[in-house]
Amino acid sequence: MNIKDIFSSKSLEAKKTRIAFLAGMMTADGKIDEKEQAFLRRKAIKIGLSSDEVKKIINDSLFGNFEPEVPEDPEERYTLLIDLVIMMLIDGHIDDKEMDLCRSKCVSLGFSENIIPIMIDIITQANDKGLSYNECIKLLDDMVEDN
Repeated sequence: MNIKDIFSSKSLEAKKTRIAFLAGMMTADGKIDEKEQAFLRRKAIKIGLSSDEVKKIINDSLFGNFEPEVPEDPEERYTLLIDLVIMMLIDGHIDDKEMDLCRSKCVSLGFSENIIPIMIDIITQANDKGLSYNECIKLLDDMVEDN
């Protein structure tokens, strides 16, 4: 299942939640990289949000006007965690604040924070091999099934 399938029938609140979580990771280190912005835009487009909606979500979440809730759907939580780890890695540097936030979000999403280093390794290897997002998800799925 891909992100577009998950979000095709989801409410605006569910879509806002995903973007708010990713925006939080994007801004965690105090710097916003072009690659982070591009990743956020791609995710927003895939789930059907306009750039104006994304700007509002980012502003609302940064200024405390929107507090994202943890998704109920396990698949949604899992893909959100993957996207958070990708967002953390995308600028080529893992800041301590990003790692702390990723650990916190990992636990709040119902996962053990011990999965993060494994996810980082798999995502990094997939990226080095030029694998697509969906191929990366497949590797992560295989890892989860093996553990």
